[in-house]
Amino acid sequence: MKIINPIETDLLTSGERYALDQKFRKLLSNEECYIYVQPNINSLKPDFIIIGKTFGVLIIEVKDWSEDFILSSNQKIVSCENGRFKNPIAQIETYESIVLSKLNGVFDFIDEDGELKVNVQKLVFYTNLSEEYLMLRPEFIYGSANIFDRKKLRTLTLDELTSSRTNSLTDAEVLTIRGILFPEIVIPTEMAQTDEFVEVKDVKALDYEQEEFAKKVPNGHYMVSGIPGSGKTVILLSRALHLAQQYENHTILILTYTKALANKLKHQLSIKALDMQIPDNVKNRIEIKHFHKLCYDIVGFNKRTADQSGEKYFNEVWPKEAINGLKGKSGTYDAVLVDEYQDFHVDWFELCKSICKKDQNGQENLFFAGDRLQRIYEVTWSSYKEIGINIQGRSKLLKQGPRMLFTQ
Repeated sequence: MKIINPIETDLLTSGERYALDQKFRKLLSNEECYIYVQPNINSLKPDFIIIGKTFGVLIIEVKDWSEDFILSSNQKIVSCENGRFKNPIAQIETYESIVLSKLNGVFDFIDEDGELKVNVQKLVFYTNLSEEYLMLRPEFIYGSANIFDRKKLRTLTLDELTSSRTNSLTDAEVLTIRGILFPEIVIPTEMAQTDEFVEVKDVKALDYEQEEFAKKVPNGHYMVSGIPGSGKTVILLSRALHLAQQYENHTILILTYTKALANKLKHQLSIKALDMQIPDNVKNRIEIKHFHKLCYDIVGFNKRTADQSGEKYFNEVWPKEAINGLKGKSGTYDAVLVDEYQDFHVDWFELCKSICKKDQNGQENLFFAGDRLQRIYEVTWSSYKEIGINIQGRSKLLKQGPRMLFTQ
């Protein structure tokens, strides 16, 4: 059992925490499965999606409503004391439709009769409602979802949770399901698609630890290092997309060394945002710039003096001017992510910290991806302490290519 839980625990409702801690963690502890907590899928957030080798995909919606909390309801809308909500049955059918449409695009998941071989189940948990009450509210139990009232939840068994164990998925098939449902973790390949289908063998994606690292709750400095093609840039883009979706008001900056790399990342980001059906107003909160464009946006361009070489001006003088231009001002961005950090100079890291907002503990949400062994340009720093970056306990090293594992 592996859990992708990218949000603060106190943001979960009591019913969601109960389902995760008292049911899933206990019942699925010996299962080969991935538990996604409030994942983003086509800009929607089901409470849980669980992917298991023997039972396929579970889509789970949890409602904490008590009987006296509900004012009125129909098959579309539930009016409660604190607002109007979509009927959970209608919600989960929407989620199912999205999941099915994505999985039906994988050639290997379709049998000879054109049917989907991956089992997909819908479950709705009413943690505070009785069976008697639900029988009087048919709008809460219609359709094909498995319904669990508070009594059934207390005695929930593994067999009831995973009622159809007809699948025998391989590791590659599970990875493909993860990549298809969450395209932000897919590692791009050079192979062009010849038709509308993809095949399992062609899907490369981040493994569990890489995805979990990309979606950590922001707090402090993080770093991922790896050889070219190891997936570090995918982790960076995945994190940027996750932050933009998870936090409605967050603005995110991705910085690179060169304009060419910035343009490449913009292209990759657009493709992933399209695959994820992320609205423009969310995607547009992610800015991608090369470092000197950031300097220009802060202080403009001052003509260098005769005693300043081009290298000295661009690497030292201009960044210092930008840092000085920010003095006394609060940070602009909620998160700053740097690709190919190894080519950044000392003051460049200082500018990254200056442009980033601090949390209540005085820490910036910074993320760095690169490889110190792949330096192209001459830089003057040799330790992370020297550049003011604290990554102790917050770094990962990628040693291999796609589908690689992390090593500490």
